[in-house]
Amino acid sequence: MKNNNNNKWTDNIWFVRIISLFFAIFLYAFVASENNRFDIQPSNASINVTETISNVPVQLGPVDDDVFVSNLQENVSLRVTGPQNIVTQVLAQDLYVVTEDLRGSEMGQQQVRLEMPSDLEESGVEYQITPSRVIVDLDRLASTEVDIQYEIEDGVVAEGYEIGNVSMEPATVVLTGKESTIEKIDRASVKISSDEPVTETFTRDIPIEIRDSANNLLDLNANITNTRVTVEVRQIADPVANISLNITGENPENYNYEYALVGSDQVTLEGDASIINNINQVTATLDVSGITTSGTFPATIQIPDGVSSVAPQTIDVSVTITPVETNSPVEPPEESEEPVLPDASEETPSEVSSETTQGSIDESVVTEEQVD
Repeated sequence: MKNNNNNKWTDNIWFVRIISLFFAIFLYAFVASENNRFDIQPSNASINVTETISNVPVQLGPVDDDVFVSNLQENVSLRVTGPQNIVTQVLAQDLYVVTEDLRGSEMGQQQVRLEMPSDLEESGVEYQITPSRVIVDLDRLASTEVDIQYEIEDGVVAEGYEIGNVSMEPATVVLTGKESTIEKIDRASVKISSDEPVTETFTRDIPIEIRDSANNLLDLNANITNTRVTVEVRQIADPVANISLNITGENPENYNYEYALVGSDQVTLEGDASIINNINQVTATLDVSGITTSGTFPATIQIPDGVSSVAPQTIDVSVTITPVETNSPVEPPEESEEPVLPDASEETPSEVSSETTQGSIDESVVTEEQVD
């Protein structure tokens, strides 16, 4: 009977729940007390911690002035172990590692040990650099100064515009590197491009590219990485204008004139495109006041306002001159106011006419006789 009573207690679901709750509370209290025991430390205790930092930059350590180091790894991982207070202070700094002292090293490919800077080495913490060694190339150092060229990509300026003067500041770059690489330099250049076609002059800072004759980029150090480029954008000019003659000094009372241009009837203008594009005609002036015979004579072309020059500056003009013909009218005889009467002693007109006629007949007769 006793055993049966005990089974009843254990089979009771509420009894099991109460026991489970009791053990849960006990375990929670135990774990909490243990955590508090480890978290609460006396102020005079020191705890060691370990922190790992990735992408720590690598810098070049001491090296001879005439030696160039290439193929140096850029970043490494760094593991720092030490007292928590000191590690926290170390991590707050700009961490980096350096190559070992390379002064006096032989030229060529070398395996180089990476180290911590001396000020961090003495901080009282331990460092582990991964990788701890890197392979670099050592070569004799050379230097040269190169003019910066520019390349203009298509579509930089809008239609109807062109690129004028291109200036760079600075216009040269000093390159330093391996002697063998310096000898491969073909050009230092910048590429001028634009997302959208432009219509105005612009200034930009553009990166400098160093390439060999095969268009490969070269591993060289430069004193500048960018240059400021100013690109002049101007409207395309229509430089041609027609010639209009301006004649002065004509003498229309005595001469008739005809004119014709000899050769081209156009000139070329130079100047601001916004002004030139609005000029369709220029004037050539010819003074004919002293010209009396036909011939070819130079006329001077007048330079319009805003135009720097014209070509040619003079144009030949063929001038044909003919005198004006004049027909002088015959003036009629003047009439007497009073008729003239003949004297009585004088012969009458009929008598004079008769004698004159007779005389004429006699002369004709004599002439015929003589002929016979």
